[in-house]
Parts: sequence; C-alpha cells; structure tokens
Amino acid sequence: MVRNLGVIESARAVVDVLPLPPDRVLWLRQAARQRATRNSTRIEGNTLNSTEVGRAVLAVDRTQTEMQQEVRNYWRALEWIEEQIEGRRSMSEEFIRELQQQLLTRLLVRALDDPKAVTAFTPSDVVEWFGISATTARDWLDRWCDDGFVQPTKPGAQRIRSYLLTGT
Repeated sequence: MVRNLGVIESARAVVDVLPLPPDRVLWLRQAARQRATRNSTRIEGNTLNSTEVGRAVLAVDRTQTEMQQEVRNYWRALEWIEEQIEGRRSMSEEFIRELQQQLLTRLLVRALDDPKAVTAFTPSDVVEWFGISATTARDWLDRWCDDGFVQPTKPGAQRIRSYLLTGT
C-alpha cells in the first residue's frame, strides 16, 4: 500500500507540472458551464434537458421560449463572470447589478410581445429583480411611469400597489 502511495504521489507531481492542452481546457470549461447552467436553471423550474440546454445556448434566433432565453442568459452570465475575474474586477454592488441585468435580459420585456402574459408587478418585485433598495425601485417606477413604460394597475388610486407594462 505504501508503495502505491509513492507511485500516486509521483504521478501527481508530473500532472501538477504539465499543463493541459488548450483544447482540453476549453472542452472541460464548456462541459462544466453546460452542467452548471442546466443544474442552476433547473433549480428555478426550468425543464430543459442537457441536449436542449446545448441547443438553446447555440441558437442564434431571438424567438426562443422563456426557458431557452433563461438558459442563454445564465450561460452569458457565466461567461461574463469569467471575463470579470480575468480582468481582476472586484465584487461590488455595481458588479451584482450588472450580473442581475445579464440574467434578466429579454425576460422582463418579453411580456410586451405576449398580450396574454401577466404583466403586473409590485415595487417589491423590482427590488428583488434588480437587487436595489425600495427607494430606488420607487424612483425607477416613477421614471418609468413618466416615460410611459409602465402604468399603475389602478389609475387614480391614492397608493400605487402594482404596475403594468404598457407596451410603448
């Protein structure tokens, strides 16, 4: 047994010194990213299997289902995180906001394309989606109302509890 440990240790020393071929590193990175994408989006209720995840990532059209778009966003977010790490960017509130934006791209506004979609949301939803304070969410919603992007679900109500996308 001790002899086997010595063989294993010497083999490990060789592996530590020799780099992996670049194509193998790329393959391992892609496989890990695909597995992470499938598993993480599955936790959120995405039912795409591994093959469908691969197809969604490679698709170039924008007429994908919400689940396919969620997969693409997650994949792009992982790539973006790798770029930020390589650029030695530090973790900050701005970093988290940009990451959240990567994850939600084309998902929130998709409701505008589907008149049957539920488009009502609350200020608390905006806080959760963008990771911002309640005050910032209210400021954004006021600006979005002024711009005609959203409207209160009950116009004229004294207290606005929820909003609708207007489609403009």
